[in-house]
Amino acid sequence: MLGGAALLLLAARLLIAHSLALIPDEALYAWEAARAPYAFSPQPPGIALLVGAGMALLGKTELGVRLFSVLFSTATLLPVYFLARALGGPAVAFFATLAAALVPGFAAFGVLATPDAPQLFFWSLALLLTWRALNSSRLADWVLAGLVVGISLYVKYVLVLYFPSLLLCLLLTPQGRAQLRTAGPYLAALVALVVFVPVFAWQQYPAGWEALRYHLSERHAPGFSFHGLSLYLLIHAVFFSPLLYVLALVAVGAAGRLALKTNDHRAAFLFSFSVVSLVLFALLGALTERQHFREHWDAPAYVPAIIAAGIWLEGRSARRLGAATLALAALTTAFVGVELNATFASRVIGAPSFFSNVLGWRQMADQADQALAQLPPGSFFLGISFTETLEHAFYSRRPVPLYTLDHSAHYKYGLGPLLDATGVSSVHLAREDGGDSLFVTAETNGIHENALRQIFSQVEELPPVEISAGGRVLKRFRLFRCLSFDHRAFDTLIFFHGGPAGGIDLAEVRGNVLVIEGWAADEKHGAPVARVEVFLDDRSVGDANLGLLRPDVRNSTGRDDFLPSGWQVLLDVRRLPPGEHRVTAVAYDRAGTARRLSIPRTVIVAQ
Repeated sequence: MLGGAALLLLAARLLIAHSLALIPDEALYAWEAARAPYAFSPQPPGIALLVGAGMALLGKTELGVRLFSVLFSTATLLPVYFLARALGGPAVAFFATLAAALVPGFAAFGVLATPDAPQLFFWSLALLLTWRALNSSRLADWVLAGLVVGISLYVKYVLVLYFPSLLLCLLLTPQGRAQLRTAGPYLAALVALVVFVPVFAWQQYPAGWEALRYHLSERHAPGFSFHGLSLYLLIHAVFFSPLLYVLALVAVGAAGRLALKTNDHRAAFLFSFSVVSLVLFALLGALTERQHFREHWDAPAYVPAIIAAGIWLEGRSARRLGAATLALAALTTAFVGVELNATFASRVIGAPSFFSNVLGWRQMADQADQALAQLPPGSFFLGISFTETLEHAFYSRRPVPLYTLDHSAHYKYGLGPLLDATGVSSVHLAREDGGDSLFVTAETNGIHENALRQIFSQVEELPPVEISAGGRVLKRFRLFRCLSFDHRAFDTLIFFHGGPAGGIDLAEVRGNVLVIEGWAADEKHGAPVARVEVFLDDRSVGDANLGLLRPDVRNSTGRDDFLPSGWQVLLDVRRLPPGEHRVTAVAYDRAGTARRLSIPRTVIVAQ
């Protein structure tokens, strides 16, 4: 029965993956796969490599992008089944496998090209190998577990939580503490370290450890957020089905209590590999104002939690409750599928489509192609954010230069370095000076025609692209024909949504001193910003002195609070190698949001 269900699930996922337009994250991975597949920013390169392999097999299609997510998500049922069988027997394995197939969040991971589907497979496989290692003490099982964890870190960094989870598991029982006196757990950690860390360090060291800085500091701002905690709990109830979510949490708590009272090794295992992730991300939701809240990052914790729920239900002979749990999970998943295609619920309550991020990209690209065909040869496409730009890159049949303006989404996702490296960020716009462009924005991003007029000599809005269903417009794209781009005015264009803005005005050698000057201001708090970090050839040279008066910025923006927006850095030229150097800067606002300032400068240090 489970085999037939798995085949039916595979067929359904293949059909949905073939028909559904790409979400923005998938368009990003398709772009990255073609141009920077080994980049570790903002995520490790695993998903981009899998997307690239899928497109190599099936072409530049939606199914090609999603092929390996579909395969990994279906394959995940195997380690879940065998792990649940080893821990609780056939009945628990049946419940846990069906639950893993029906959970709405897991079902969504199975059709979208995100890191979540492969991470669930690797996590489940690592747990299966770890359980075998704990009960057999065979070093081979520990080596395989470490190898799987090392590989998994190329898919998603969060799987590093395997190690604190394992440590907690071993500390909770005498049997586990005995394992700490053997070579196995340390060998697993060493293998994972050797598999992942050298490549990560080799790639990240020249980049100034941008991935670590982003994930550990830039995306979090301190401050209690009851709203964040509430959102975390609410969305989890939907992601994992309300009844199953509650049962899983109850079962994890019961497993922890049992492990402490009776030293039950099985309970300690299930509790440890669930609670570390659950507690960590609940705390992040409550104690930080996350720049981009990722409610499903702790999804792997629900693999052991679902197994624990199956064991908890079996111990109470609660077959009806178990059946109701699975039925509600199936209904929730079905509701999500219906809403995705019919937008029924959002229409009933009068809200925007819950899944509007999958709507309209093909239509936008088609109409943009028609508009670009009417512009002079050499014109370029300019999106307000990476979403418009990279979706157009995937669906367009008209190759033109592509760029994106700086936008808060870039910094929420940590995409600045990747967009810079692949040539589509605003720092590359200077090469289009004097050129013509088609500018595209989703209406929700907000853009004013007079803002575009600051950087183009002539701006004309074209008919919008409207996506409708049920007699109402669900999504609208605005298109502008823009003539004669002026990159010199770009630094004073203040319509950024979130985070600081500014630029580098000067980088020149005066005697033995390299003088670097610019400005930075925050739309919300004015100036000065919290700090400006300056880089020479992508290596930090320290923070700038802030608070210099810039009446020109105040006058051009009409903001009196931008007057103290100037900053300056002075460097001893004698400590610099001769030759050409690239100067960049990153500004941080008071909430911790970082923005790379436009536009980089080049300076030559004499011999």
